[in-house]
Amino acid sequence: MKSNQTKFVLLITAVLFLCTNILAQDMVQIREKVDAFNATLTKAMLENDMDTPVSLYTNECWSLPSYSPMLIGKAAIKKAAKENADNPMKMTAFKLKTVDIFTEGNLVIDIGKYELEFEMPGMPEPMTDKGKYLTIFEMQDDGSLLMKAETWNTDMNPWEMMGEPGHDGGHEMEHHDNHNMDHGKPKKEMKEKKSAKEMKKK
Repeated sequence: MKSNQTKFVLLITAVLFLCTNILAQDMVQIREKVDAFNATLTKAMLENDMDTPVSLYTNECWSLPSYSPMLIGKAAIKKAAKENADNPMKMTAFKLKTVDIFTEGNLVIDIGKYELEFEMPGMPEPMTDKGKYLTIFEMQDDGSLLMKAETWNTDMNPWEMMGEPGHDGGHEMEHHDNHNMDHGKPKKEMKEKKSAKEMKKK
């Protein structure tokens, strides 16, 4: 009896070990596919190739870019890419770094960071940006990956870069003490107008 129990435990252990190894191998292959995908996207960005990125989406897809409206569907993304093709901005550096990967059914989630550098006509020196991204891939029948949904946003605070006060993550705006909330008019100006109205009544 004990011999049969021992054999059963050994069998279960062997099955679990085999499943773990298969899963580990699958994740390695998925990571390789994600890295290859990001390499293709990086190459296209540096070459100002707008057609290749569009081809990497599924037909039913969502794009949630930073500081821009949401794009729904491949046609909308293609239209936006065509408009961006006329942008004089030139990407001089672009890097994607995967931080973690998850899978759920036929979906692969890539969470990572990005760094980029670009030039614009009239700019004395290139501009840099860094931030984070999340991409949801859909595994195709042939094993390839296509983007189902994506979003990214910058780590840079634009208000701090412009030297704007009151946009530092929750602090009260400095001009709040000096201005009345009624259309942003200074308190002094509001008081003067109030006094003038009182004089007329008298």
